[in-house]
Amino acid sequence: MAKVLELRGAQIESDNQMAIKFSVSELDPPWSVMAVVFDIRRIYQEEEFSCAWINREANELAHVVASEALRGVLPANWVSSPSVGVLSILDRNASLSL
Repeated sequence: MAKVLELRGAQIESDNQMAIKFSVSELDPPWSVMAVVFDIRRIYQEEEFSCAWINREANELAHVVASEALRGVLPANWVSSPSVGVLSILDRNASLSL
């Protein structure tokens, strides 16, 4: 999403603490988080993004998107055409940071 919106210096947040820890490590990650870790490492190399672990309660957007993807109801174009629910979370998060 940050790449599509051409955000520079964005922080990518995840509630998967193991994936974030292994993404900055030279160790081979366990298979359960390998795909995510490799994606994060690629993001570090290609973009000006950082990644951080955020507990699930503070990361509502990631939880909603992941849940929708798991249930198979997340549209392929969710980044460029976010649902009302996603927009609501983004708006709420932006209001909290002001």
